[in-house]
Amino acid sequence: MDHNAVSSLLAAGFNSGPYQVLLVTHLLTAGFGFGGAAMTAFATRRTINDALEDSPESNEPVYPAAAAVAQRSNRYVLTRFADVSVYVAGLAGFAAVLLDDRWDFRQGWVTIGLVLYFAWVALAHGAVRPTTQKLLAALDAGNSEPAVISGLLRRWRTLDAMASLVVVAAIAVMVTKPGL
Repeated sequence: MDHNAVSSLLAAGFNSGPYQVLLVTHLLTAGFGFGGAAMTAFATRRTINDALEDSPESNEPVYPAAAAVAQRSNRYVLTRFADVSVYVAGLAGFAAVLLDDRWDFRQGWVTIGLVLYFAWVALAHGAVRPTTQKLLAALDAGNSEPAVISGLLRRWRTLDAMASLVVVAAIAVMVTKPGL
């Protein structure tokens, strides 16, 4: 990239094309990424609920097949769609703050937004995803220990609710911009 291109990109302001592209990219990828993660959680919740019900034909639990399908779907959606979108959303938002003179990293809403973004990424990767995989693996193995499945399910529901609240808080901060 030549020096003039870098200078013009750094001189971009609120009404400039580069800023608008970053803003639209930030909004779309945030919607796709966090929406994809929410849909994956919804599908997992549905699969787990279905897996814990007895099959009417055989009185045998149906969870091994359902859990295997959920694991494959989760891995595909999260690694190929939601994760990439969430990372692009974070980078685009960060770049948009750098390009617009109205925004500054010392503003409360920007700082809170960044903290919530990193909190969600840490929670999703460090707690929700591993717990989801453990729960689905226990269901897939036909684990007959109800206490194990119940404990994992309770933990997963709590973590999923916390991750959802972090996303809602981040959206509220981005929309209302407290501290401006």
